[in-house]
Amino acid sequence: MKEYLKAIKATFVIFIVGTAPVLIPTIFELSELFKSKTYYIDLIRNFSVIIGGIFVIFLMKKEYKIDIKKYIYKPKVDILVILIFLSTFYEICHFYLNYRNDMEEHKYKVQEIIGVYSNAIGAPIAEELIYRFGILTILLVASKKSRIKKAISLLFVSIVFTLIHFPDTKSRLIELIVWAMIVSLIYIVFENIIYCIVYHMMSNAVLFSIGLFCRSFKGMKMVFIISLILLMFFAVLLVMKIKKEHLIRRRKKHHEIPLYKTT
Repeated sequence: MKEYLKAIKATFVIFIVGTAPVLIPTIFELSELFKSKTYYIDLIRNFSVIIGGIFVIFLMKKEYKIDIKKYIYKPKVDILVILIFLSTFYEICHFYLNYRNDMEEHKYKVQEIIGVYSNAIGAPIAEELIYRFGILTILLVASKKSRIKKAISLLFVSIVFTLIHFPDTKSRLIELIVWAMIVSLIYIVFENIIYCIVYHMMSNAVLFSIGLFCRSFKGMKMVFIISLILLMFFAVLLVMKIKKEHLIRRRKKHHEIPLYKTT
């Protein structure tokens, strides 16, 4: 238990190191320099958060002696495809259910669109490196084989991730916790942060695309129904893939012949 409590303390160090560079765009935002060009702030912020993610990688390697290659390796194409489609249809369903009555007409400049989409690149990389690769990995290592501690770790990371996004409603709070738990589960199962980054990027890109370019949800009910069916289909595929990966790991541990050749 002492080792786990020590790991929780370490998560605060990781959090501070990872989020510290965000102070740079905050200072710019409070100044008069970029008040008329907010998209520049978005670009600076994304560059800063990526630096924070890189700091976390160095901290994990140097201070906590984590084998980075174990968690950052070449992803399998089939799993990536499943995760991309899963995140796409999940976000379409989520957006339709929560925001179908709140759409407004907006005219966006090219620069603003660039600023918005930069969030679909920088934020996912940094947040996954900080919360999943950083905080969750430290807690999972300290959990060892305890399923209770692993469950606590998953919930802890999901709550921290949710609170840092400052949810303003109960529905938003629940939505963020559920989303964070899904991504954390993906990380726990596959132990590859690249899957989480891709899933996160796709989620942000789909949400931003709908928000920017869908002017109304007339006729979107059919899109929602189709997306819901496809969401369930890819969820089943992911579960099947997880079971197969689990069998492969068990066979490797017992030095048996694997189900199929892995690359």
